[in-house]
Amino acid sequence: MCVNKIKDQSWLSSVNVDTVIDESNKNKAMVNFEWQVKELQNNSEVFFNYKKNEEKEYKSIKAVDKENGFFRV
Repeated sequence: MCVNKIKDQSWLSSVNVDTVIDESNKNKAMVNFEWQVKELQNNSEVFFNYKKNEEKEYKSIKAVDKENGFFRV
């Protein structure tokens, strides 16, 4: 099966990542993640789960609905 065909059948788009470095402190950055849920049901909540390498537990934050199934954190 072709990789593109598998990607087209996915219910989740690829994730776009935008990183902005803090000019006053090069050790800090803000990272934005954006994606689309293609088969979203009405009144569904979308969460983004993450953890740092050394952490054992994931943290969860609610994604911001940007309309038409697009979300951002």
